[in-house]
Amino acid sequence: MFNAAALDNGDAFNLKAALAATDWNGSTDTLGSYLHTIQNGANTELLVSAHAAGDATTATLLATFDNQTASLSTILGHATT
Repeated sequence: MFNAAALDNGDAFNLKAALAATDWNGSTDTLGSYLHTIQNGANTELLVSAHAAGDATTATLLATFDNQTASLSTILGHATT
């Protein structure tokens, strides 16, 4: 779990290992088919699907951003893939 400051203080999240466990082909055009965000109360959860057809209901939780509302594009702005 990360606190809300994680997206504001220059932290970078390395998603390479999580994405390597999927069938993602490395194209940024399809990244949103594998990574998902959902709002769970005051927290944003980042999830990964093994296949492009996956969705947040079958995905694996990677991180929880505590007391933060964040879009996938915001999180990816702090990530390496």
